[in-house]
Amino acid sequence: MNYIRKNQSLFLILLFIFILGFSPVKDTDFGWHYRCGKQIISGNTPCLKNTFSYYLSNYQAYYSSFLSDLSITSIYDYGGKFIGLSIFGSVLFVISAIFFIFTFPQISIFISTFAFTLIFWLSSGVLDLGIRAQNFTFTFFIIFLYLLTKLDNKNRSKLILFPLLFFVWVNTHIGFFIGFVPLGLLFLQKLIERKNQIKVFLILTTSFLATLINPFGIKIYWEIYRHAATPLNTLIAEWVPPNLYMKVLILTSSIFVIMLLRSSIKKKLFIILILLFTTILALSARRNVPLFWTVAFYCFLQTPFSLRHFTKKLDEKFLAIFNSILITAILVIGAINIPKTIAFDISWSDYCSKGLYGYPCQAIKDYPQIYGNVFATYEWGGFLIWQKPKIKVFVDGRMPAWKGEDN
Repeated sequence: MNYIRKNQSLFLILLFIFILGFSPVKDTDFGWHYRCGKQIISGNTPCLKNTFSYYLSNYQAYYSSFLSDLSITSIYDYGGKFIGLSIFGSVLFVISAIFFIFTFPQISIFISTFAFTLIFWLSSGVLDLGIRAQNFTFTFFIIFLYLLTKLDNKNRSKLILFPLLFFVWVNTHIGFFIGFVPLGLLFLQKLIERKNQIKVFLILTTSFLATLINPFGIKIYWEIYRHAATPLNTLIAEWVPPNLYMKVLILTSSIFVIMLLRSSIKKKLFIILILLFTTILALSARRNVPLFWTVAFYCFLQTPFSLRHFTKKLDEKFLAIFNSILITAILVIGAINIPKTIAFDISWSDYCSKGLYGYPCQAIKDYPQIYGNVFATYEWGGFLIWQKPKIKVFVDGRMPAWKGEDN
């Protein structure tokens, strides 16, 4: 009976996360991701060269997002248009939640769920824009953290999962490189401890080699350098620092977690360094805020305080109360999220006027024969690439780090 009740709780948790993450598709880069995926499905050359813009027309980018492009296009064309993509986005969050929850087997499942909910809520404005390539990195990063907690497991067959993850990651989103910082820090700690350093070195090496299995090979690291060397905070809204309120919250949370870890600082040095790294990332760009909160709660749930007060005993003691809260949250959030998302996803008018930016839908309707080079804003680039495949735009979401003779 207790087993059945726990399974019911897990079902309620996953249903709650699904509804929480059910968001309308508002990403301005959807259009060019769709076109790139369409080229793959059609059997044509994937987006290895710039064929969408007339500015920097001969520019060679080394951005590998083929798996996310293929997923987005396939689901849009064959899986229910934007509603299908919203469902797919929710499924990604459910997968993320599963790995996050099972990263902490000693912690109450309800506490882990609450922590994941806070990650989502504190990352609003980044994670609630519907499915986008960046969401894959969020999911893969959580899977990566889950695998890190299993490193001391004697089952060596699981080591192959690291390079497999990085192989999929590198061909899905350029954010894959974020995983190498924790691996590097872990290797340094293992060297100091003189324990499992060979195992971590093998993981680091095989994972790096796995990232070279992409259409651009090692040149993909040149693309990462280009992004790092470009002041993206002066070009793109999501690369600007978070507001003052969020900065204060990030700093105080980071200090609070480090204070909780001070009694075991030598053993936990690795996760403290990861926390400091993601703190710097989050303070520099709001798009990195989800990574910070993920790591912050990853560290918090490993503190002596959490291991002492948030044990599985809470699940047994307050199971009925927790389930009641979950059911209430499902009903309330579902009553808001589901109709709102469906209404937006099926309304072309809402998509054109109520997204992040208004799109020139009326213009493309009034001028159906438009072709050639079209000067338009950065935010319109992806939309026009999708809606008017015969034109070439000035700029689009692929191009913030591109360099030409005049920039």
